[in-house]
Amino acid sequence: MAPANISLDAKLGDGEAEAIGLALEIRAKTLLIDERDGTSIARRLGVTTVGTLGVLVLASAKNLLPLDQSFAALQRTSFRVRPSLLAALLAHEQHRLSQGS
Repeated sequence: MAPANISLDAKLGDGEAEAIGLALEIRAKTLLIDERDGTSIARRLGVTTVGTLGVLVLASAKNLLPLDQSFAALQRTSFRVRPSLLAALLAHEQHRLSQGS
């Protein structure tokens, strides 16, 4: 159950409130959350957050998956993201790969 101060926030859905509450309760190192208001509230409460794109970028940096293919697959879902953000992340990835890192 989420702490009362989280669940009372009108901008936050029940799922996000529960996730933040659990992260606080178990003192999670990081919370995976994409919803903007939820991310803001979690950070305000001292919870470190990462979004789906961040997880994919980190996995790509560890050579666990190809970022371009992962982004293409993500775009075939209901996930919403600015195309310019994906382009910037892919450009950064291409630079990283060209540097051999």
